[in-house]
Amino acid sequence: MQVSALHRPDIDGLRAIAILGVLGFHAFPQAVPGGFIGLDVFFVISGYVVSLSLLSRNSARDGMGITAFYARRVRRLFPALLCTLIVVALAGFWLLPTPQLSQLGKHILGSAGFAQNLILWQEAGYFDAVSHEKWLLHLWSLGIEEQFYLLLPLLFLLINRTKEKQAPAAVQVSSAADGNSATPPWASPTFLLLATLAAASFALSLWQSRHAPSAGFYWPMGRFWEFLLGVMLADWHSQKAAEPRNAHVASSRMFLAVTAMALLMLAFLLINERAWRGWHFPGPLALLPVLTTVTLLCTAQSGLNQRFLGHPVMRYVGLISYPLYLWHWPILAYLNSLDPQHLQPWTRVPGLVLALGLAALTYRFAEQPMRRLASSHPKPVISGLTIGMLATALLGYWLWHHTPTSWPDQRSSATSQWVLWDEATLYRDSTCLSHTVVNPRKRDDFFCRGNPDTASWALLGDSHGNALAAGLMKSMPGQWVNLGGGGCMPFNGVDSGSDEMGLQCPHEIPEAFLRHVLRSPHIRGVLIDVRGAFYVNGTDKISSSPQARRWLREAPHLSGISQGPQADNASVFRAGVRRTLTELRSAGKQVVWLLNTPELGADVNACLRPRVGQGWLSRAPACAISVESHDARNAVYREIMKTEVDRWNAHRPTHSAPVRLLDPAALLCTQEQCPLVLNGQPLYRDGDHLSIQGSDLMAQWLIPRLPVLRNP
Repeated sequence: MQVSALHRPDIDGLRAIAILGVLGFHAFPQAVPGGFIGLDVFFVISGYVVSLSLLSRNSARDGMGITAFYARRVRRLFPALLCTLIVVALAGFWLLPTPQLSQLGKHILGSAGFAQNLILWQEAGYFDAVSHEKWLLHLWSLGIEEQFYLLLPLLFLLINRTKEKQAPAAVQVSSAADGNSATPPWASPTFLLLATLAAASFALSLWQSRHAPSAGFYWPMGRFWEFLLGVMLADWHSQKAAEPRNAHVASSRMFLAVTAMALLMLAFLLINERAWRGWHFPGPLALLPVLTTVTLLCTAQSGLNQRFLGHPVMRYVGLISYPLYLWHWPILAYLNSLDPQHLQPWTRVPGLVLALGLAALTYRFAEQPMRRLASSHPKPVISGLTIGMLATALLGYWLWHHTPTSWPDQRSSATSQWVLWDEATLYRDSTCLSHTVVNPRKRDDFFCRGNPDTASWALLGDSHGNALAAGLMKSMPGQWVNLGGGGCMPFNGVDSGSDEMGLQCPHEIPEAFLRHVLRSPHIRGVLIDVRGAFYVNGTDKISSSPQARRWLREAPHLSGISQGPQADNASVFRAGVRRTLTELRSAGKQVVWLLNTPELGADVNACLRPRVGQGWLSRAPACAISVESHDARNAVYREIMKTEVDRWNAHRPTHSAPVRLLDPAALLCTQEQCPLVLNGQPLYRDGDHLSIQGSDLMAQWLIPRLPVLRNP
């Protein structure tokens, strides 16, 4: 294969396959559950095509070459990206509530700076906004790609300078040889270096897949191996002579192409977002789309590549695949936000048609003219695009930090904070971290707020407890410390996890917090707030399917079992409650247990967003669950807690205060339903976590019901 053939029609067709897979996954996830692997196809293609360009132009030989490389990246990416970001920002002004507009501003800043993947990684966790409502969620992949291309020209520069130093010796060896000892492409120093880097990146991906799945998905280093395989293939093809043309080679090439395409289509249908035997995507699962893409890049002369991938329709879809990728997700995300639980799949089809039209217009009137103009006037065009991207980044920063809380549509400023919390203080504060000895390993969503050495009350819980902590710490400043972890029950000897994620909260994490409370004599009262029905029933929302099952097991040192679920959730939960109450009361702590906050089982954003304008909040109580549904979901949990609390109180020492059991439904529910909005205040920030207003209201209700703490 000759490097001069930089533009291969079949590569455009392969891009079309990739983007169609992504569109299928985003629009019809049940039908195309693995369509997201189209991005891995893009990564390999990108590494291959960009590296061929570098090799053909010898672009990494000097600083000017590197500058030219980055100028080509600006010319390639900025026109369509600028169009998308500007339109999305304008749409956000008119369609988004203030807090979501602020988040959109942060995402515009991250996208303009090609760091969206790192921002999304920081947001991943229990309190993250619903992912399908983030209009620029998809630009994480663009961030990873450009982070790779910050390094690739420098790598080629290093390789070329090494070759220049070795050139005189190579000439001497060549002149002394017979001329038949040429180094094969796979044994060249460049190829071996690239293979080593790819192997290291893949090894990191495997580790992250098991131990840090969020980082494995969003961080670039564990994704670089996919680009590097494309780079290795480009290096191979740049040194390799053209293949012979005969019937045997043609039939073998066709067999490889058809097999690779079939496996890629199978991957679209079989791979999904769930973990496979503890491996999260990408990890080893990414090998299938990556290796099939490499194979298809190697079979350029096959009939499948030339007649199917090289078909004019496929080529055109491939040519507009970049703007199509940029446009499709903001449109689908907005449609999803309108009514995600009742949105029929076919209603996304007009959104895809709109995205296709916008992509064609962007390609015709933005990308192509800008490329032609950049060819004749490179410096002013590149400078203008760069300034435009910097201005867009500044716009994003302004929206993030300076979005007004009142707009002409009279959105209520009282509701401007119900979606987004201050992430800087949501989980941890410096006072707690500097005073506590707790060190929950391998968790980035543990909670530590307040002063553990001076507080008289400790709030132990999961994310539900953390949502309540804001109101308690505001109402009783200096008297509370909040300790816990997302998805972690503050129990002794209980592991928890899910079928998709495996073990998520090992018992060591809540036990570390529990030990700190037990050993702190100044902490005399303990409030426990967990999403009990979730752990006992093993399902997320009221209508959740079993595929999202949450499992519990006793810790291995108690049960001897270290893999998967053990017994049933209710039995393990009951045993954990019993052990925890016994330890706390034996240490002289006064315990209050708060039952489950009612779970709406609905998307709060969808309930409120369509009602923009004066009076929009007053119609939101339509998003509610019936008291009957709430009682049914919490029946087993309530029975466990009532039995265990009554058991303890019946046998408590005479000098010991009773354990108190409080039910927030008394505040948050009427006789018939548990609504989203009560007395004009939004109680929830998502389907089951309290909003700031809800937390304040709950604290005001709860504090008078807490026992008066006795002196130690």
